[in-house]
Amino acid sequence: MLVDPGMVTWAQVVLLNDRPLRYELVQALRIMTTVHPQVYRPRLARALCTLVDSFAPATPETATAPLLSEAAGVLREWSTEAVRTNAFQEPITRRRAQDDGPDWDLLALSVALEGTGRRDAALAAIEALVTADRARRTTPRSRLARALLHQAAMLSRRDRTPAAAKLREEAERLLRQAGPEPRSNELAALLTDSPAPRLPKPRPTPTTSWTTPIRH
Repeated sequence: MLVDPGMVTWAQVVLLNDRPLRYELVQALRIMTTVHPQVYRPRLARALCTLVDSFAPATPETATAPLLSEAAGVLREWSTEAVRTNAFQEPITRRRAQDDGPDWDLLALSVALEGTGRRDAALAAIEALVTADRARRTTPRSRLARALLHQAAMLSRRDRTPAAAKLREEAERLLRQAGPEPRSNELAALLTDSPAPRLPKPRPTPTTSWTTPIRH
């Protein structure tokens, strides 16, 4: 695909700006993704998530769904190529900045790696995601919960049931404490082809019934 050099220059200027407008940043990243896809695809997905999360609560799903679908698509392409070329170690071990996130590229990478049978690397990717989310004070509880649930599912598939159960308990506790979920959390469901997690219904509190003895 041919790209206008002038458009690339404009994109570079926007990317170098300290405080670019969100829409301009997304457009710039789309352009740069055609030039350096493996560098800019994860950045584009992150920018799309940030854009969606900045929408007003009343924004209809029809306005956000295409953006999240685009983010999922670019991350699938990026992760597939990273696995194909054995270029997945650096994203897993790279130190993540405190103000970065969400790091759904690690979730996409984990899914792609497990799909090709590289189970150890897939687990390492999701563990890196959980570690990064735990280290950030600003990480929404629901976002960390989704990462924990995916890690728990992977451990269950490896017959590590006790460890998986512990992670699920933590995730459920976080979901109970969490407020409204960021819209970008839906990207996790798109990447894993699984519905959003739901809290288990609370068990009814047993009541003690007293039987009055019948007098004859």
